[in-house]
Amino acid sequence: MKSAISDTLKVLSAIVLVLGVIGGFVFAFIYADMFYSGIFYGILYFVIIVLSSGITSAILYGLATVIELLESLNDRMYEISDSLDETNKSMDIVTGKGELLGEDEWKCPKCGRVNKNYVGTCVCGQSKY
Repeated sequence: MKSAISDTLKVLSAIVLVLGVIGGFVFAFIYADMFYSGIFYGILYFVIIVLSSGITSAILYGLATVIELLESLNDRMYEISDSLDETNKSMDIVTGKGELLGEDEWKCPKCGRVNKNYVGTCVCGQSKY
């Protein structure tokens, strides 16, 4: 399931990259003309601005990917939790002798006898609690 946050970050990363390239061109030409510093500094400023916007764009895109992965992991954890709940509802406790204890039974730790839940003390004298 994709979220609006990850989609927004991906779009924002593309906008940052495009604006960085455009801004790099504009700044390089304006700076080179304004200060007569030559083409070398114009290209240098262009490269610096494009690299910084590219790095920022990559970080934003990476955050969007991390958010998507966390959301899919969260969805998967809920699926596993729901399936475990269903499994535990239908599962009985297995005793040491291969017998199944129902939800309304308990096994005496002293003698191993299976008793109903309403029985508070086993015939051997061991208390349920």
